[in-house]
Amino acid sequence: MIKLKPIALTIIVLVLFSSCAAWKNGSTESKVGPELEVWTSPLGFVPSPPSLVSVRPYCCPSTAIEVTTSMPIRENDYQWINLGLTLPSKRNTKEVVITEFELCYTIESASSGTTYISQTRLSKLTTSDSSLVIRDDSTRLASTTPTCHKVSAFDARIDGTINLELKLVFGDTSDKIRIGGIKFTLDSKD
Repeated sequence: MIKLKPIALTIIVLVLFSSCAAWKNGSTESKVGPELEVWTSPLGFVPSPPSLVSVRPYCCPSTAIEVTTSMPIRENDYQWINLGLTLPSKRNTKEVVITEFELCYTIESASSGTTYISQTRLSKLTTSDSSLVIRDDSTRLASTTPTCHKVSAFDARIDGTINLELKLVFGDTSDKIRIGGIKFTLDSKD
């Protein structure tokens, strides 16, 4: 016969109780932090027509992109680049939502503050004739050192094709916008 000290017996009972409670709720995982973080590559970005920008892989690393232009682009020129995303809509039969995303970028500019990402947008596409804006962030992204910008505080359902759209402004034709990794934080909802 095995003799257990009272503290060991208490720990075993607590572990068994927690396991049974998780099983009853349909979960076998303890939830600490976000359900899932998905990093995606910027290599799929394409310009929206009619386009005044050029998108190509950047050298060093070649998995980032560099956006350039042959003429200055102002705010009202509405120049966008778009990235179609493949994100899961269900996880263990639960609906998945986007709770935040993070865009890593840097700006190379002849004159500080004249070239920037003026809008960061998530949209949802189902039918081919319209898309729905699900998050629009108008924070001016103009950092000349590599950084990441986080957009949070929303629960966007993934019930269509999700697209990341960036509106660009260029003050000079020698300026460059570089995009690195993009992280999406997803969570499950009942």
